Amino acid sequence: MLGSNDLVLVTGISGFIAQHVAVALLREGYRVRGTVRSAAKVAPLRCALISEVPEAADHIELVEADLLADAGWAEAALGCRYVLHLASPFPKVMPQSRMALVPEAEGGTLRVLRAAAAAGTERTVVTSSIAAIVYSDSRAPVVTHDETDWSDPAATHTNSYLISKLMAERAAWDFVRESGTPMQLATICPGFVMGPLIDASAGTSATVIADMLAGKIPAVPRVGYMVVDVRDVAQAHIRAMLHDAAAGERFACVSEYLSMQEIGATLARKFPDRAGKIPKRTLPDFLIKIARKIDPSLASVLPDLGIERHVSNAKSRAVLGMTYRSAREAVEQMGESVIRHGLI
Repeated sequence: MLGSNDLVLVTGISGFIAQHVAVALLREGYRVRGTVRSAAKVAPLRCALISEVPEAADHIELVEADLLADAGWAEAALGCRYVLHLASPFPKVMPQSRMALVPEAEGGTLRVLRAAAAAGTERTVVTSSIAAIVYSDSRAPVVTHDETDWSDPAATHTNSYLISKLMAERAAWDFVRESGTPMQLATICPGFVMGPLIDASAGTSATVIADMLAGKIPAVPRVGYMVVDVRDVAQAHIRAMLHDAAAGERFACVSEYLSMQEIGATLARKFPDRAGKIPKRTLPDFLIKIARKIDPSLASVLPDLGIERHVSNAKSRAVLGMTYRSAREAVEQMGESVIRHGLI
């Protein structure tokens, strides 16, 4: 460990990305205070983090705070030089109301920022998403975006998650601009996050990979995503926290575009004993649109159906000095993790 004694608040520390952020911070010698919604998560989460960085056991503090409530945030931010805000709602099934997740995502972000500013935090890094960058009603088959682009909240098929990420990031920038706080802000917009799991609390991407390996997905939709390794996302957060040039900037954090067919093919090559269960066929678009009436979870793929949404990572490379693992490596590592953690 490098020995820095600075205290960093990591919100939503039980999440997939946040766990990796916490581990990376601990390895560099930072003290980490993490927020959880429920005290029931504290003991198993603490064990998982300590198993990754045993020498940092005394540098981990876990506290309760909920994005929908004011209680606990002032105390959580107290004494923190930096705040990394990763907590955000992501339900397994998207609510029908496009605004359903906004109170938690946008309201929670503002609670964290107010607490951080009041505590004298030097810089806050907010985790957004490329969902806040890439969505519009353009039906061009291939589109390339960068950080200057913002999603259109009125776009067809925009779901509650996309709206929540967009509005939360917008609210963060508005707060810093309008409040007059000296606190600096940077935002990280990751793509479809893959890579190794620290514990068995599978997120969305891990569930997709587990289902593909288990033969629960007979065919895949005609969609793809900008994939990124979770370890690279963690490093991007820390670099955005520390680099002078990162203040006031947003960064797309992505590696490469992979279609769902390519993800399946990657898994089949890595795990030949499971290749027969991994989907090879692509579902016609019209079947997805019909099937979503039976399986509401399919609605989440509609914004990407038949469109390759590419995002440039040039800015994060130039400003943060990022290098990225290959997307296929990230997929393979996640496959190994879901098997190791018994998620299949």
